[in-house]
Amino acid sequence: RVARSSDAGIRWTVCGAPSGERVRARRLLVRRPWHARSSRARVPVEAIGMGQMGRSEPPRTRLLDWFISPATRARGEDQIRRARVLVGTSLIAFAMVPVFGASFLGLLPREIAVPFTRTLLATLVVHLALLGLLRRTDRIEQVGHAMCASLVALLWYHSWLAGGASSPASLLLAYPPLLALTVMGFRAGLGWGVVSAGSLIALDLAPLTALAPPAHGISPEVFDVF
Repeated sequence: RVARSSDAGIRWTVCGAPSGERVRARRLLVRRPWHARSSRARVPVEAIGMGQMGRSEPPRTRLLDWFISPATRARGEDQIRRARVLVGTSLIAFAMVPVFGASFLGLLPREIAVPFTRTLLATLVVHLALLGLLRRTDRIEQVGHAMCASLVALLWYHSWLAGGASSPASLLLAYPPLLALTVMGFRAGLGWGVVSAGSLIALDLAPLTALAPPAHGISPEVFDVF
C-alpha cells in the first residue's frame, strides 16, 4: 500500500512486509508551504524600528502625529486613527477661519458679522487648547466630546443670529454627530445626533418664545452664497 502523509511534504510509505513492519521510503517530492513561496524576504513588523516607520510616512501624517501624545500611541493603531481624525478636522477648520471671517465681514451686516467673527475666534482658541490637551494626554474621548460641544454651541448661535432654523449654518449641525461617530463610536454619535436634532427643534420654536432670533436683514443672494 501507498499512504500519503498529512504534513507539509509528501511522503511515501511502503507497507506489507511479511513481519508487518513499515519501511519508510525516501521523500520523493516536497511541497513548499504557501508562506514560503514568495521570493521576497518577509521582515516582521516588530523588527522595524519606530524611526524607520516614521521616515516612511508622508509629511501630512507626521504633522498629525505631532499633536498625538506618546500615551495615545501606546494604546494602538485604532486610537491613533481616532486621534488623527480629531487633529485633521481641527486643522482644516483652522485653515477655513480666515475665509469665513473675511466673508462674514464683507457680506453680512456689521451687527451680525462682528458677533459671528468673535465667536468663531473664541471657538478657535478652545480647539487649540483641546489640541494641546490631546498632545499631553490620551483623553481622546473627552477631547472629542468637548469639540462636539463647542461646535454645537457655535453653530446654534450662528443659526439663531442669522434667522433661526432657516439659516445656512443650521445645516452644519449634522457635522458634530458624524465627528462623534467616527471618533468615539456609535453611542456617542447617536447621543450627539439627539443633541443636534434638539438644537434644530429649539431653533424652530425660538420665534414663539422670548428667544426669537433678531431681524438680520440678510438678502437671499447672500444666503445663497453661504
